[in-house]
Amino acid sequence: MGILLVIAVLFFVIFKPVTVGGSAMEPSYKNDVNYLVNKLAFIGSPPVRGDVVTFQYTQNPKYAGISRIIGVPEDKLIIQNGKVSVNGAVLEESYIASGVITQTSARSEIKDINDGTGMIEDINAPKILDEGQEITVPENSYFMMGDNREESVDSRSLGFVDRKDIFGKVAFQYKLPF
Repeated sequence: MGILLVIAVLFFVIFKPVTVGGSAMEPSYKNDVNYLVNKLAFIGSPPVRGDVVTFQYTQNPKYAGISRIIGVPEDKLIIQNGKVSVNGAVLEESYIASGVITQTSARSEIKDINDGTGMIEDINAPKILDEGQEITVPENSYFMMGDNREESVDSRSLGFVDRKDIFGKVAFQYKLPF
């Protein structure tokens, strides 16, 4: 019994269960599917481009998200002609569905509606980046995008995510026994 308790405690120290809500990460990560997030993944090294992570939105920490890291600190990003370029090279994105066109988005923020419920609302402010505009990811910040670019509300509209706001790296899918 004691060893099972130790294993259970270690398991919950290392992993956090999450359930994807919405279609922003499809086709790679599906709505209402359970995943375990490795909370210790970035203890010895920083997050890297391509990692799928969970985080709280820097703009409104009451809300959490799951996205793929597209830009790391000091990266130079451009969205042009439906493609993402990082540091002068077009990003190869095998995780998005074929034919998907990446576009810039209107600036948004997460507004509280009531307890624990938020709504994405466009605001009258300049875009994070315009078509063909190069931006540099600030120090200690990350640029996130969902794999389902048409449905994802991400750094294109909400801005960068601070390193301190990243919970961990999505490790693997699991199914509940009931």
